[in-house]
Amino acid sequence: MTFTNSEAFNSVQILEAVKETGKLGYAIAKNLRRLKDELTEFYAKREELVHKYGTASDDGSYTIPKENVGAFVDELQEYGNMTFDYSPCKVSEDVFCSGGLTSDQMYVLDWMVDGGENLDHAG
Repeated sequence: MTFTNSEAFNSVQILEAVKETGKLGYAIAKNLRRLKDELTEFYAKREELVHKYGTASDDGSYTIPKENVGAFVDELQEYGNMTFDYSPCKVSEDVFCSGGLTSDQMYVLDWMVDGGENLDHAG
């Protein structure tokens, strides 16, 4: 399958928030690690742009002022739209639906369902 950096970034945000066990938890952990590896350069570019357009707080965090948000988003979008091939770890629909995922999380993570590296048929 093909992902944009932005799609992968959004998926990572969801995967990091999900707390599952069993086959679903395994697939989530594996996909999280793989996607973070794929996004290494994107994270570095995003951090560079946060420093470029943001202002540092006393605690070392950065905030992007309202007047810089548009420029930040425009420049980041150039990298967010770049694509890469990804081979996800997938689970059956039954396994996917057996956990505590919300409908919003399921919508973003529906690429994890069926086919490919299906944990129900791994041998």
